[in-house]
Amino acid sequence: MKKKIAAFLLSIVLIPSIAIVSLSAAVKSSGNVELFIEPMDTQSWQLYLVTDAVARRVTKADFKVYPLVKKDSKGNFAFNNGEQELNEARRIAIIGSEYKSRMRDYLSARVFDMSSEGWKNAAVFAGIHPDKLAEKVKSSGDKALEKIYARGTVLNADVATLFIDGKAYEGSPRINSVFEAINASLPASRQVPLPDGYIPPAKKPVPPLYAILPAEGKKNEQLVRVFDRFFEGIKAEVSSYDKTKDKFPWLEFLPAYILPATKDVRAAFSDFISAGEFKLVPGEKDGDEGWVVYEDRNGNGVYPNKPVRENTLELYIMSQCPYGVMAGNLLYGAQKEGKLPEKYTLELHFIGNAVKNDKGEWQFSSLHGENEWKEDARQLFISKHFPKKIGAYILERNKEVTSEDWKKAAKAAGLSSSEIDKIEKGEAEAKELLAADFAISDALGIASSPSFIHNGQNFFVGMGPLHQLKGLENLSGSKISAPAGASCN
Repeated sequence: MKKKIAAFLLSIVLIPSIAIVSLSAAVKSSGNVELFIEPMDTQSWQLYLVTDAVARRVTKADFKVYPLVKKDSKGNFAFNNGEQELNEARRIAIIGSEYKSRMRDYLSARVFDMSSEGWKNAAVFAGIHPDKLAEKVKSSGDKALEKIYARGTVLNADVATLFIDGKAYEGSPRINSVFEAINASLPASRQVPLPDGYIPPAKKPVPPLYAILPAEGKKNEQLVRVFDRFFEGIKAEVSSYDKTKDKFPWLEFLPAYILPATKDVRAAFSDFISAGEFKLVPGEKDGDEGWVVYEDRNGNGVYPNKPVRENTLELYIMSQCPYGVMAGNLLYGAQKEGKLPEKYTLELHFIGNAVKNDKGEWQFSSLHGENEWKEDARQLFISKHFPKKIGAYILERNKEVTSEDWKKAAKAAGLSSSEIDKIEKGEAEAKELLAADFAISDALGIASSPSFIHNGQNFFVGMGPLHQLKGLENLSGSKISAPAGASCN
């Protein structure tokens, strides 16, 4: 099957995203550590665990934790995860003002149970009666949030951020790096000494890292922290493709994270390069080192050099993937009901592998087995020869997509006996169509079902963004049971 990037990204969840916020005001070193977290955000909690572990070692540091408080244009409290996150922020704010000594016990327990009722067990663990906490939240929660909002405004805290003596921490998220920074903020007499005789190892030279983003794209802080595991202290220089296309004219997909292909960089990412998860782009001239490129395909993206194709939606699926089936039902169902924009084109593609054996015969593989790639080929054949009936066939076939009796669906879709006979006799052509189609998805690096390319360039995985596209806001069957980004990989 397709090469996966999971091995590289697996470590993302283990590394917190520490924001870099530039502050010019100098504060006298005193070991004042302030952490702003988003109460329902996994990365924030990982950042808390790292900082809390350091604070338990550097006991002379004054460690405070606040919920990150924002307001909307009307001056109301605004949280990414709605009322549930607002209520958790109120609880943290009250504990910070009324039960200061129990804050870390509450947070340390809460991180293990983030359910809607998990706060009660965390409160009990911290020695706080849940009912009394709820009463204080109701009477004084917003007042406590206002104080934290004022402090965050002074520090310019607009994302989860660690501040040391009023300055945003800009270093590596590694625990020893955070330890070094917090420990150094204390007067020498209050610092925790390093082990006797220990000499910190010299740090590797840090290469530049270029984050080339689509218009209005945001840097993936989690991803940058994964690069930090290989080059401590690395920072991403963010730019748009328009400003860098002369430097990187060969870029095929955005967002892209690019490093010079120095000896150290090639050695650090050699396994990922060998696996095809990173691309090695040769230099244009003799002596040029070239580039190592990682394409971040875990969210929305853009193929900047593909032709624009207005009013076209390319659907990339595996025919027996449950999420691919949902996508097919959603789109072809909307087409049947006349709910797609006028002159709108749905273009069907499939995901799998095709290679020729020693005899020159095609050998196929697909995630869900032999019957899946055979169905892929069949649908491509129908799409080519009977394009007006492919939607009806897919809707019928998806009722029993794993059944070997595809003719039942073909008849129900209105395909005649002669057309079914042509499909049966067209096996060789269908295989050629499938091999060519697999080559298309492979060249585009598409491995998740369903994936989409809208208007020729805009890429996304899962059905969540479909309803945000112009003309597709009211797709039939929009209430689907699958998570928005669910896919087969």
